[in-house]
Amino acid sequence: MIDWQPIHTAPKDGRPVLLLARPRAHPPEPGSLVPTVGYFQRYPVERWKARDTDEDLFATDWAPLSGAESQP
Repeated sequence: MIDWQPIHTAPKDGRPVLLLARPRAHPPEPGSLVPTVGYFQRYPVERWKARDTDEDLFATDWAPLSGAESQP
């Protein structure tokens, strides 16, 4: 079971974390939030980004990654 934490408590230092998120470009729909590995980008605009696709994300919760997943 994942111990989700509020997004405002997530680290914003660029390290990858597990996010409960949806692509920002998609409209909100029931069930559209899915676990996604992402990171916080500060420049040029502060935002959450997907690690694998670099897509902008809307995130509501986060959880730390462990082991190899936590490597940038």
